[in-house]
Amino acid sequence: LKQLAEEKLSQKQNSVLIYTDASKINNKTGVSICSSFNVKKIAIPNFLSIFSAELTAIYEACRWIRQNHLTNNFTICSDSLSSLLGLQ
Repeated sequence: LKQLAEEKLSQKQNSVLIYTDASKINNKTGVSICSSFNVKKIAIPNFLSIFSAELTAIYEACRWIRQNHLTNNFTICSDSLSSLLGLQ
């Protein structure tokens, strides 16, 4: 799996990679968006499911790209298969 991920990412050499993640610890929910430009942590409502939190992280990454009027090629990386399938 690691080899497949590395292979796919190597095909995106001209792309800015943005990593998203969400977590729920002790009934606290948050998301993070990381790139070479920025690291952003956002507290979100604690009643959200982890699925909703993962989707929120992806949304926030898209929002950050748009708000900053960035014109580079971007690749958003998520470890949430269910969120990515939900977006299909």
